[in-house]
Amino acid sequence: ECDTKNQKITFASDFKNWNENIKIGFGEDAHRFAKNFDPEKPFRLGNIDMSEGSLSSDGNSDGDLILHSLCNAILSAIGEKTFDEFATPMCKSGLTNSKYYLQKTLEILSEKFPELKLQQIIISLEGLRPKIQPNHEKIIKSLSELTGLVSENIGLTYTTGEGLNSYGKGEGMRSWCFVVLTSS
Repeated sequence: ECDTKNQKITFASDFKNWNENIKIGFGEDAHRFAKNFDPEKPFRLGNIDMSEGSLSSDGNSDGDLILHSLCNAILSAIGEKTFDEFATPMCKSGLTNSKYYLQKTLEILSEKFPELKLQQIIISLEGLRPKIQPNHEKIIKSLSELTGLVSENIGLTYTTGEGLNSYGKGEGMRSWCFVVLTSS
């Protein structure tokens, strides 16, 4: 005996209805750090100020790599284009905090696939700075509040990059994100 939601996946034919119940998305983003700190655009990760009083993104917005890659992951899961389609006009109108781009992304998800719900977020960051570990729990809590997910369904890992590329040398940061959406 087992839960009725437990699906057997042994043969190719078992995948027939599987994709109607689950969608997986992937997104990424990267930004170089600006040469000069702009207090109007502190570098954020997961809507948490990570600027340390010296870091700004060279992008138009706050450069929140986590939220940008999360938006792209959700949109890729439902067959939509990149979040730049709506984020650029929003940014030009003065909305530079990336939480507004995530709100719009979640609205698109709800409108296009009202039966799908975000179930899991997996994020991996690469960059020498800022140090993520001291703010790990704050980032998870913020993502939980922004998405409605319990913190146990949000994974966040990070590496310095060991100086192997521009991220590892502290010139910027990169984020990759996977999401799982289900119709539970």
